[in-house]
Amino acid sequence: MANPVKFAVVPTATGAAQATKLSGAPSKAASESTADSRLLPYDGMIRGGNTPTPTPIGSPTCRPGPWITANPYPTTIERYGFAETASHLYVFGGVSDGTSVNAVNRLNLATGMWESRAPMPFTSEAPTCALMESTGIVYCAQGDSGNSFASYNTTTDSWTALTNTPNGDDYGSASGAFNGKVFLAGGTTGFSSAVWVYDVASDTWSAGTGAPNGFLLAGYQQVDQYLYVVGGWTGGGPNGLTTTTRLDMSSPPGLWENGPMFPLGRADFGLAYNPESNKLFVLGGDLCCDGNFFNSTNKVDELDLSTWPIGLWVHVYPNLPLPNRQANQAGFYGTGSIWSVGGSDGATHQSFADVYHRTTAVNCASPTPTPTGSPFCTPIVVNGSIDLSDPTQTDDLNRSGIAQTCPETTTCGVLGDGLLHHYDSYTFANTTGSAQCVTIDTNSDCTGIRFIFTAAYLGSFDPANICTNWIGDSGFSPDPDIAFQVNVDNGQTLVVVVSNVTANGTCPAYTLTITGLSFCESSPTPTSTPTATGTVTASATATPTSTARPTPTPRSAPTPRPRPTPPPRVSF
Repeated sequence: MANPVKFAVVPTATGAAQATKLSGAPSKAASESTADSRLLPYDGMIRGGNTPTPTPIGSPTCRPGPWITANPYPTTIERYGFAETASHLYVFGGVSDGTSVNAVNRLNLATGMWESRAPMPFTSEAPTCALMESTGIVYCAQGDSGNSFASYNTTTDSWTALTNTPNGDDYGSASGAFNGKVFLAGGTTGFSSAVWVYDVASDTWSAGTGAPNGFLLAGYQQVDQYLYVVGGWTGGGPNGLTTTTRLDMSSPPGLWENGPMFPLGRADFGLAYNPESNKLFVLGGDLCCDGNFFNSTNKVDELDLSTWPIGLWVHVYPNLPLPNRQANQAGFYGTGSIWSVGGSDGATHQSFADVYHRTTAVNCASPTPTPTGSPFCTPIVVNGSIDLSDPTQTDDLNRSGIAQTCPETTTCGVLGDGLLHHYDSYTFANTTGSAQCVTIDTNSDCTGIRFIFTAAYLGSFDPANICTNWIGDSGFSPDPDIAFQVNVDNGQTLVVVVSNVTANGTCPAYTLTITGLSFCESSPTPTSTPTATGTVTASATATPTSTARPTPTPRSAPTPRPRPTPPPRVSF
């Protein structure tokens, strides 16, 4: 079975690192799955453990919709070029079952059907394409197999060959088009930072302003005159960039701006933009921090652009449906939804044809909370998981064997190992009008080295001082279930922390059930606002019941392309 690409560092004559493709056993990611719970928590991904200031919200229309399955792409597809118009979503070339293709298909948003279009004049993996919105012309650079460049007329369904790009290849580059110019940024098998500017009128290339970092397979999306570039690999290996940048294309050679930190450090994902909410969405991707490629995730994260260059990437649920995926290059937006097309699971190298879309939370800025009913409404249920990308706390709490009750009966104790333990934290507000005895129930099949432990804090949680603000814990690890209670005064903030007992451990799935705080069907639901009334703010991976992973479809091995014999390389 032919696998998608993997990289190695190849020392060149100049000592610079280049990326070359090779096959090999990938590192399997920790299992993560979609969170389709009634309450949709958000992950601030704040490594210091701070929680943004709560902001009340109003309408239940704030709730993001579930992922909906659309008509599949005609074949499996990954690492493709993409463009979108008001009426169609275009997919250009890419890789299908391990073989590069030049097929072009578009999704008709009115009918929901895929339509075949004229094929690209070249065949490659990870081409890049950009739409000149003023003319309806799409400009595509070749990808891994060369530096050809061509334009596609969306009206006449025809291609025109143009002057080749100055690069040797344009594998995993980013691109945008504005005001008669096409900007080609980074990528290539050399993890380039170079930017080239194509002038449509003269069919010529000139040097642009170099990117702040060399990168490969970053998420990219054009918004007006800005080309946003998020994450990606850098430095010739599985080193994830933690940057969010944008290139102002209004005037060549262009101007780069640094935005919020991207602590996720992911690569090889789709980046969607919702113009209604002015937010970017990272869809899946390859996790950064295990020293290997092909560590796929199904997490979804968003960034509000209204406060650029400051802001915060926030983990939003529901996650993409399982299996985990990367190489779903397009982050589309259409008919009020963000879209994910194809991709592959790095753990199995299984390619996908599936297409999903969901609505996002919009119109959520009302400052007045919707009145709630009884403070003992439907419990808040959060499905989560802990993986190696989650933040860490110093040390772990001692499991006393006594679950906290109302009133308090136990005190905080620290295990004393001094090691780092991964954790998730969730923040709630008591707006019931009176003090509440809140029940916190944890259910999980994680046992042995995967045991977890749940504790509660009043106001905030300090991962460097885990007894500060502590008000109770479960006493035991769930096996499979354990509950405890804590008192929370009206107007106070409750922080629930789920951590791994074993240092550097993981837990694929757990469920928290919070009873005693006001949350009814008429109550406000979470939005991208980090914390709200009755809202969960999470540094977590929320996970529902696992979905069975399909058996990988056998794929035929592609015919190897002739390549120069490389010098010795060090494989990651």
